[in-house]
Amino acid sequence: MDLHLKHDCSKRFVDCPNPRCKIKIRACDVEKHLKEECEMRKVSCRLECGECDILAKDLEYHETRECPYRLVPCGLGCGKMVCFLDCSEHKKTKCTKRLVSCPLGCCKRIPKDEVEFHCRHECKSRRLYCPLGCGKTVTSMRMNRHVSNCPMRMVECTLGCGELVRAMDLETHVTKTCVRAASAGKFDKKSGKGSLKAILAMTRMSVRCKLASKKKSVTKITPTSSEDNMK
Repeated sequence: MDLHLKHDCSKRFVDCPNPRCKIKIRACDVEKHLKEECEMRKVSCRLECGECDILAKDLEYHETRECPYRLVPCGLGCGKMVCFLDCSEHKKTKCTKRLVSCPLGCCKRIPKDEVEFHCRHECKSRRLYCPLGCGKTVTSMRMNRHVSNCPMRMVECTLGCGELVRAMDLETHVTKTCVRAASAGKFDKKSGKGSLKAILAMTRMSVRCKLASKKKSVTKITPTSSEDNMK
């Protein structure tokens, strides 16, 4: 019986044939242990990188940290898992977060997946229609300058009537429709004003009107004062 238990019984415990394993197993399970369970057995990389002398206990570390075929997250933050060998190519040509130059030429570098938004809403080189309705398209960076000179901008009458008119209509207003047009004289297109002679004439007219108004008020007050003195 003792001999059977030590040498023949299939349920007896024996040392793993692999000297580095140090585990005792039942004799009937030795073959299975060596093929599937022993941590010191040599295995091949399951990602097919070609490594075939990896200890079973080190297989997970190899496949997640060392294997060139392991999957790793894209370093640019696109969210994709990429083969380690393809990382450089992915970042250069495929990643949606890779930086590219603005196609409109503003010299900015932006993530690939933000190009459309940048071109429509942010780029200083994008062309926009004039908001005043003149029909011209101008780059965003030059829009303020255009608006300040646009023929559709509103300007105040240069003759001082107080009316706001479009810049393109100013000459017509000053020469024909302005209440002060009759005394404004010839219109100067460059300055947008009447001639110096006409402006002086208007000034003199304004002064005469003020003086006449004062004389009328004095005439009305004087008789009343003399009557009071007589009383």
